[in-house]
Amino acid sequence: MACLISELVIGGIAYDPDTREASERVTTVTVSDLGTPLAEASPRLRVSYAAAYFAEFLRHSPYAEDVNLTALAAIADRAAAETGDPAVADLADTIRRASRLT
Repeated sequence: MACLISELVIGGIAYDPDTREASERVTTVTVSDLGTPLAEASPRLRVSYAAAYFAEFLRHSPYAEDVNLTALAAIADRAAAETGDPAVADLADTIRRASRLT
């Protein structure tokens, strides 16, 4: 299974209690930096991946411009089969239905 996105951006807010100021910190991480291919990741991580990118797709985020919904549904399908969780199967079905509308 090919990974849909090759680069992740991780952001956060750092608070300095001495100055009482907050600052934004952003780091870019490539998928290869994570060490484990997505196909070998835990089913729950794959569910999180599919749900997050589907949410980004729904909000027309620039982070989801290259997302292939058919491939994303396949990731969710496989995770649903491995977890036996009907909510994950529903996620896969919803992504699949959305792919037919685009």
